[in-house]
Amino acid sequence: MINIILEMSTPRMKLIENLQSLCNQHNITWDDQLSNDIPRKWRVHGDMLLLPSSRCFLDPRWTNSIR
Repeated sequence: MINIILEMSTPRMKLIENLQSLCNQHNITWDDQLSNDIPRKWRVHGDMLLLPSSRCFLDPRWTNSIR
């Protein structure tokens, strides 16, 4: 019997992958601090994402390095 493991990509994992790519483009080293700064949940309202403002993207590198 062959076991096939399908790697599922969650919306959060897709967001992290895109943000890692953005950081690489701006010569920002991805680390645990940035990873922990990514929201674990959010709400979708139409074509917008509503993020918990007090708990995500707090690291100064988000605003100081990526514009």
